[in-house]
Amino acid sequence: MAKPKPYVQVATLCENVLTEPDKVSSVIRIVDTMYLSLPEGLQLDPNEVGAVMLKAFISLKSGDVRGEYDIPIVFRAPSGKKAELPTKWHVSFLGGESGATLTVNFTLPVKEFGLYWFDV
Repeated sequence: MAKPKPYVQVATLCENVLTEPDKVSSVIRIVDTMYLSLPEGLQLDPNEVGAVMLKAFISLKSGDVRGEYDIPIVFRAPSGKKAELPTKWHVSFLGGESGATLTVNFTLPVKEFGLYWFDV
């Protein structure tokens, strides 16, 4: 039988996350596609890099999983290049409906155009 894994409730990129005192989160402006443009006449040096400020919001539910885990978060560029967050997300799963949420604020350097994603 396969080893149980937690359920992914939410894993998305967005512009903002609000977390209220009662620990309820609101994900604001989920980002699927961003269009980047330069002002007319402006030319970038080929070595310059653009950047986009985003947040990753991840919410996991325990299900049948119990125990302490360090979960890596890996960002992937359109070319397939990977960048793992410097520290892993430490989670205590208690089983059932319990779970954990994580918000990561980051600036994504745009060195190539296409689909970016992250693995949990």
